[in-house]
Amino acid sequence: MGVRLFTNLAIPGWATTAAGLLSLVLLQALMLFTISALTVLNTRSLKVVIPLLDAPSFVRSRRLIVPTTVTKAEA
Repeated sequence: MGVRLFTNLAIPGWATTAAGLLSLVLLQALMLFTISALTVLNTRSLKVVIPLLDAPSFVRSRRLIVPTTVTKAEA
């Protein structure tokens, strides 16, 4: 874009558009990489939940529910 603005050289009209689109794609790729890296680093600091070990801290009480049996006379 500097060559087009500051010199008299013949630059195709699509060159500035292509340069602009390329810069946008590179900026988006950089942002995606940065966000992905920060997300991975954030998940490393989280506690891993193992249901068998962590369930007692989430359950206040347990109640056994026994299903009633259906006799042949009721069926």
